[in-house]
Amino acid sequence: FNAVKAFDDAAQKMQEDQEPGFSLLYRVQSESFKGYNQDFLKHWKLKSSESVVMGPAAESYVAFESAISREDARFLCIAMLPCTMLWPWIAGQLIGRVINKEKNPYYCWFKENEPQPGHKSHLEKFVDSFFKPKEKEKSLHIFQQGLINEVNFFRDACGESLYYSDSVSI
Repeated sequence: FNAVKAFDDAAQKMQEDQEPGFSLLYRVQSESFKGYNQDFLKHWKLKSSESVVMGPAAESYVAFESAISREDARFLCIAMLPCTMLWPWIAGQLIGRVINKEKNPYYCWFKENEPQPGHKSHLEKFVDSFFKPKEKEKSLHIFQQGLINEVNFFRDACGESLYYSDSVSI
Protein backbone atom coordinates (compact mmCIF):
# COMPACT_ATOMS: atom_id res chain seq x y z
CA PHE A 1 0.00 0.00 0.00
CA ASN A 2 2.76 2.42 0.94
CA ALA A 3 4.97 1.69 -2.06
CA VAL A 4 2.48 3.32 -4.46
CA LYS A 5 3.55 6.81 -3.39
CA ALA A 6 7.19 6.06 -4.31
CA PHE A 7 6.12 4.99 -7.82
CA ASP A 8 3.83 8.02 -8.23
CA ASP A 9 6.57 10.39 -7.04
CA ALA A 10 9.13 8.79 -9.36
CA ALA A 11 6.73 8.98 -12.32
CA GLN A 12 6.13 12.66 -11.71
CA LYS A 13 9.85 13.38 -11.33
CA MET A 14 10.69 11.51 -14.53
CA GLN A 15 7.96 13.39 -16.40
CA GLU A 16 9.44 16.68 -15.21
CA ASP A 17 12.91 15.47 -16.25
CA GLN A 18 11.64 14.68 -19.77
CA GLU A 19 12.11 10.92 -19.31
CA PRO A 20 8.78 9.58 -20.64
CA GLY A 21 9.86 5.91 -20.72
CA PHE A 22 10.69 5.96 -17.01
CA SER A 23 7.58 7.95 -16.18
CA LEU A 24 5.36 5.44 -17.98
CA LEU A 25 7.12 2.47 -16.34
CA TYR A 26 6.51 3.90 -12.87
CA ARG A 27 2.90 4.84 -13.63
CA VAL A 28 2.20 1.30 -14.83
CA GLN A 29 3.86 -0.09 -11.68
CA SER A 30 1.77 2.22 -9.51
CA GLU A 31 -1.45 1.13 -11.20
CA SER A 32 -0.45 -2.52 -10.84
CA PHE A 33 0.11 -2.04 -7.11
CA LYS A 34 -3.18 -0.16 -6.76
CA GLY A 35 -4.98 -3.08 -8.41
CA TYR A 36 -3.20 -5.56 -6.16
CA ASN A 37 -4.11 -3.43 -3.14
CA GLN A 38 -7.80 -3.38 -4.08
CA ASP A 39 -7.79 -7.16 -4.62
CA PHE A 40 -6.11 -7.59 -1.23
CA LEU A 41 -8.73 -5.44 0.53
CA LYS A 42 -11.56 -7.28 -1.21
CA HIS A 43 -10.12 -10.73 -0.50
CA TRP A 44 -9.60 -10.00 3.20
CA LYS A 45 -12.86 -8.00 3.48
CA LEU A 46 -11.11 -4.85 4.71
CA LYS A 47 -12.64 -1.37 4.41
CA SER A 48 -9.27 0.33 3.92
CA SER A 49 -5.56 -0.28 4.10
CA GLU A 50 -5.24 1.77 7.31
CA SER A 51 -5.64 -1.37 9.42
CA VAL A 52 -2.72 -3.07 7.66
CA VAL A 53 0.54 -2.36 9.45
CA MET A 54 3.88 -2.93 7.77
CA GLY A 55 6.36 -5.18 9.47
CA PRO A 56 9.97 -4.06 9.80
CA ALA A 57 11.07 -5.70 6.52
CA ALA A 58 8.32 -4.06 4.47
CA GLU A 59 8.89 -0.75 6.22
CA SER A 60 12.59 -0.86 5.39
CA TYR A 61 11.91 -1.81 1.76
CA VAL A 62 9.35 0.97 1.26
CA ALA A 63 11.70 3.50 2.91
CA PHE A 64 14.48 2.41 0.54
CA GLU A 65 12.32 2.73 -2.57
CA SER A 66 10.90 6.04 -1.34
CA ALA A 67 14.40 7.43 -0.82
CA ILE A 68 15.42 6.43 -4.33
CA SER A 69 12.27 7.98 -5.80
CA ARG A 70 13.21 11.28 -4.13
CA GLU A 71 17.00 11.22 -4.63
CA ASP A 72 17.40 9.65 -8.08
CA ALA A 73 14.09 8.39 -9.44
CA ARG A 74 15.70 7.02 -12.57
CA PHE A 75 17.27 4.24 -10.46
CA LEU A 76 14.01 3.10 -8.85
CA CYS A 77 13.65 0.43 -11.54
CA ILE A 78 17.00 -1.03 -10.42
CA ALA A 79 15.59 -1.36 -6.90
CA MET A 80 12.59 -3.20 -8.39
CA LEU A 81 14.72 -5.79 -10.22
CA PRO A 82 15.49 -8.18 -7.33
CA CYS A 83 11.78 -8.81 -6.73
CA THR A 84 11.11 -9.21 -10.45
CA MET A 85 13.96 -11.67 -10.84
CA LEU A 86 13.80 -13.54 -7.51
CA TRP A 87 10.24 -14.86 -7.52
CA PRO A 88 10.40 -16.54 -10.96
CA TRP A 89 13.75 -18.03 -9.94
CA ILE A 90 12.19 -19.43 -6.75
CA ALA A 91 9.29 -20.88 -8.75
CA GLY A 92 11.75 -22.49 -11.16
CA GLN A 93 13.70 -24.02 -8.28
CA LEU A 94 10.65 -25.44 -6.53
CA ILE A 95 8.35 -26.60 -9.35
CA GLY A 96 10.41 -29.69 -10.06
CA ARG A 97 10.09 -30.78 -6.43
CA VAL A 98 6.30 -30.92 -6.45
CA ILE A 99 5.26 -34.54 -6.03
CA ASN A 100 1.47 -34.33 -6.09
CA LYS A 101 0.56 -31.46 -8.41
CA GLU A 102 -3.19 -31.78 -7.85
CA LYS A 103 -2.96 -31.48 -4.06
CA ASN A 104 -0.13 -28.94 -3.76
CA PRO A 105 -1.70 -25.51 -3.14
CA TYR A 106 1.39 -23.73 -4.47
CA TYR A 107 1.74 -25.62 -7.74
CA CYS A 108 -0.44 -23.15 -9.69
CA TRP A 109 1.73 -20.26 -8.47
CA PHE A 110 4.91 -22.16 -9.36
CA LYS A 111 3.54 -22.88 -12.84
CA GLU A 112 2.42 -19.27 -13.43
CA ASN A 113 5.79 -17.89 -12.33
CA GLU A 114 8.09 -20.54 -13.79
CA PRO A 115 10.67 -18.78 -15.97
CA GLN A 116 11.30 -19.87 -19.52
CA PRO A 117 14.95 -20.51 -20.45
CA GLY A 118 16.65 -17.28 -21.50
CA HIS A 119 13.52 -15.23 -20.76
CA LYS A 120 13.96 -11.70 -19.46
CA SER A 121 11.16 -9.74 -17.85
CA HIS A 122 9.94 -6.46 -19.30
CA LEU A 123 11.77 -4.69 -16.47
CA GLU A 124 15.07 -6.45 -17.19
CA LYS A 125 14.82 -5.50 -20.88
CA PHE A 126 13.96 -1.92 -19.90
CA VAL A 127 17.00 -1.64 -17.62
CA ASP A 128 19.25 -3.21 -20.27
CA SER A 129 18.16 -0.63 -22.83
CA PHE A 130 18.12 2.52 -20.67
CA PHE A 131 21.22 2.15 -18.49
CA LYS A 132 24.79 2.69 -19.59
CA PRO A 133 27.93 0.79 -18.47
CA LYS A 134 29.09 3.87 -16.52
CA GLU A 135 26.00 3.44 -14.28
CA LYS A 136 26.86 -0.16 -13.40
CA GLU A 137 28.51 0.47 -10.03
CA LYS A 138 25.64 2.55 -8.65
CA SER A 139 23.14 0.09 -10.11
CA LEU A 140 24.87 -2.87 -8.43
CA HIS A 141 24.75 -1.14 -5.03
CA ILE A 142 21.04 -0.46 -5.40
CA PHE A 143 20.38 -3.99 -6.68
CA GLN A 144 22.31 -5.42 -3.71
CA GLN A 145 20.18 -3.45 -1.26
CA GLY A 146 17.06 -4.67 -3.06
CA LEU A 147 18.26 -8.25 -2.59
CA ILE A 148 18.86 -7.58 1.09
CA ASN A 149 15.30 -6.28 1.33
CA GLU A 150 14.00 -9.49 -0.26
CA VAL A 151 16.09 -11.62 2.13
CA ASN A 152 14.68 -9.61 5.00
CA PHE A 153 11.11 -10.52 3.98
CA PHE A 154 12.04 -14.16 4.51
CA ARG A 155 13.93 -13.41 7.73
CA ASP A 156 10.99 -11.40 9.08
CA ALA A 157 8.50 -14.14 8.16
CA CYS A 158 10.65 -16.67 10.04
CA GLY A 159 11.04 -14.49 13.13
CA GLU A 160 14.71 -13.78 12.47
CA SER A 161 16.36 -10.40 12.92
CA LEU A 162 16.77 -8.30 9.81
CA TYR A 163 20.08 -7.99 8.04
CA TYR A 164 21.46 -4.49 7.59
CA SER A 165 24.40 -3.62 5.41
CA ASP A 166 26.42 -0.50 6.09
CA SER A 167 28.17 -0.80 2.75
CA VAL A 168 25.11 -0.05 0.61
CA SER A 169 24.19 3.53 -0.12
CA ILE A 170 21.89 5.13 -2.62
